[in-house]
Amino acid sequence: MRHLYHGCDGAASPPGFPRHSGYDPAPALAALQAPTLWLLGSNDRTVPTLLCAEILAGFHKPNLTVQMLPTGHGVLVNPTGLVADDQRSPGLAPALVPTITDWLRAR
Repeated sequence: MRHLYHGCDGAASPPGFPRHSGYDPAPALAALQAPTLWLLGSNDRTVPTLLCAEILAGFHKPNLTVQMLPTGHGVLVNPTGLVADDQRSPGLAPALVPTITDWLRAR
């Protein structure tokens, strides 16, 4: 299993992304059995979301659901994905609560 970078791939930080903390969540994710919803921001500039989604899919966990929201690293409305723009956000992404609610209802 590849090392995970800040929740994704830590073998090498992708260009433009900060160095990872050194924490490798792979053992915890491999042992994960509880139903889990993993939300990623499609505009995230902290975590490479497509790579992260690919790595998470590689765990082949039937109870692990990965979904993208149109947010930055947090769950705030943030079209640029820049952490500095979180301050100007009007609030939580409108899709956040419905996404969580739908996921919970399906279980």
